[in-house]
Amino acid sequence: MSRETLESLNANTLIGFTDKRGRAWHYRESLQGDEPNHYTGAIPVADVRRRLFGWEPIEAVSAAIIITDEGVQTIMDETRKQIVHPDTGQVLGVFKSGYQYVLHS
Repeated sequence: MSRETLESLNANTLIGFTDKRGRAWHYRESLQGDEPNHYTGAIPVADVRRRLFGWEPIEAVSAAIIITDEGVQTIMDETRKQIVHPDTGQVLGVFKSGYQYVLHS
């Protein structure tokens, strides 16, 4: 089993060599969208790049949430930056403010 939903598994995973091992347990044709995530042979690298990594991370100012007797406070830290996923907001890393993200192709 998985913590991910069937929708997420069918949209965000790529399954190769299904001619040898069959479909993944989570396969649902109705959730495949415009192009299936199952491949009879090897998964083409171009498809991996396009379908799984077709986004650019974004920078955000780092903040900390502190709980005190007076309540919850958010403290902005201008000396740090977060690199986050643009769609989910998931923090991928926290770095010093001078850090420069470089895309590797």
